[in-house]
Formats: sequence, structure tokens, C-alpha cells
Amino acid sequence: MSKPIYVIYKGYKTIFFDSALRSSLALIRKPLSVIENIIKKVKEEANKKYNGKISVNDIKNIIISELEKLDKKDVERYLTYQKFKLLRRKGIYKKPLIIAITSGPTIGKSLLASELISRFGFTRVIFTDELRQELRSLVDKKKYPYLFVHTWDAYKFLADKEVKKLRKKYGEQPIFIYGFVAQSLLIIDNLLKKVVKKLYNEGLSALIEGVHLIPGEIPFEKDENYIPFFLEVNEDIHRNMVIIRGLRGIIKDIERDIKERLKEFSVIRAEYNFLYELAKKHKYNIINIENFEEAVYQILDVIYTRVKNIVNEYGKKL
Repeated sequence: MSKPIYVIYKGYKTIFFDSALRSSLALIRKPLSVIENIIKKVKEEANKKYNGKISVNDIKNIIISELEKLDKKDVERYLTYQKFKLLRRKGIYKKPLIIAITSGPTIGKSLLASELISRFGFTRVIFTDELRQELRSLVDKKKYPYLFVHTWDAYKFLADKEVKKLRKKYGEQPIFIYGFVAQSLLIIDNLLKKVVKKLYNEGLSALIEGVHLIPGEIPFEKDENYIPFFLEVNEDIHRNMVIIRGLRGIIKDIERDIKERLKEFSVIRAEYNFLYELAKKHKYNIINIENFEEAVYQILDVIYTRVKNIVNEYGKKL
């Protein structure tokens, strides 16, 4: 059994948390395995050199020393993120860091969200699918029947006047897109806006992920601390992802199942294209996800640039 490690901060002894150290390294352009090695090095030094009681400043110096061996640019990224956190702790910059990920179905949004959660240690994670499920328990099914079906079946329950209203706002679209939008707006207006407002009011950083994040409809999405991403993928690769996902379940007839997946894909890709055009219009950060590791690094680059700008603007007040 390993000895406990304690962190000394301003004379007070507290518990050493791997997750806290991991999140401090969130923006470095290295795999999670490298981050874990740095954490391991800090713990080794804490036990070997500091007898299990290490100061915050000593931790910082060990991290900088390890990062300098890898890439000096990562030292700047690490220190910049620490300044950003300090600005927030001191109440100089009160807005939370909110990362939003959207795209069409079966793209890899949840996998990428999982990677970012591991890096940043977000304790507030909002999935729009879960918001939809929660909203279903709160509203009258007879009044909002299009909420209780799949997004591509929602249009069947829309009144003509609602379709007309959506057509006027979003232009001519396949009919099922209006159902998808109606369902998404119901989630955004009834739950998501309240959740985001609470995050702002309480200064709580979070990650938000889901197909229902329609660009142009999200509150605060133009703020410097709200960082939205749209995940891009080639149509052929996207089609294969849809087929493979379908084949992971219990299959009685592979040929028939593939035909069903291909039929679904035409709708899935239409939703993707609709969101993609809106993402471009509202200047979302568009990230190609085909090289997953590079996609993660590109997202970290965008976040780092935003954080650096905030530090440059507010850092003089430290």
C-alpha cells in the first residue's frame, strides 16, 4: 500500500488529488499517457524528496521541468492555464469555461467529449439526449408528441403552422429536418437555456454535448468563454460509422440490417448537413474528427487561444 501524499498550500495540508493535477495539464499538446507519466513523476518526487508533503510551488517546478524536456511550448500552455484558473479563483474573471460539441448523429461526439472530460476533469457534463429524457417526464405528451419520438419521426406530429414557421426561419429543408428542429428548440428553450444561465450565474465550468445544440439558438454562444465545436467527417466515413454501429448489436440478418442502416443514413447525413451549414454561418470551430488525436489537439489549440486572450486582457489585475 502506497503512502498518502499531501499538498501544502499557504501552510495548510490537504490531500493530493491526481485529477486536480491532471486538469492543470489539460491544455498541453500531449497524449493522456504523457500526462499520467508527469503525475507519476510528481508523486515519486513528493515521496522521495519531500517525504510525502509537497508544496504547490514545488509541484509547479517539477511539472515545468518535465514539460521542458518534452516541448517548451507546453510550458507556456500550462502556465497560461494556471493564470486563467487564478483569475477565476480571485474573482477577477467570473465567467465559466463552457465547451460545447455538436454535429450529426453517429459522429463520435461522445467519444471526444469523454477525452475532454478526462483532461479537464469537468464535474458538470450536460448531454442533450439526457435533457430530452428529462423533459419527457415534465411535459404533456399530448401537447408535445414530437418530443417522444426519434428526431427523424418528429415531423409527423407537427402542425402545418409550425412547419410553415420553421420553413420561414430556416428555409426550404427536407420535412424531417423541421421535426428535428422543433424537438431541439423545445429542449433548448425549456431546459438548456436555464442550465446555461445557472452555469453563468454560479461560475461553473462545463462541457455540453449533443445533436440538439443548434447553432444560433444557444444563449451566450458569442461570448469568449463559450467555445463551440462542430465535428466534421467525410460522407463515406460517416456512412461506414453508421453501418458499423448498427452491426454491434444483435443481428439476425446482416444484409437486411445494412440496408436499414443505409436508409437511416440519408436522414442522419441530412441532419449533419443542416447543422454544418448553421455552424459555418455562426462561426463555430469546425474540427475534422477522422484523425482523432489531431482533432483533440486542434480543440485544445482553440481553447488555449481563447484562454490566452482572456489572460492577456485580465492578467494585469492579478
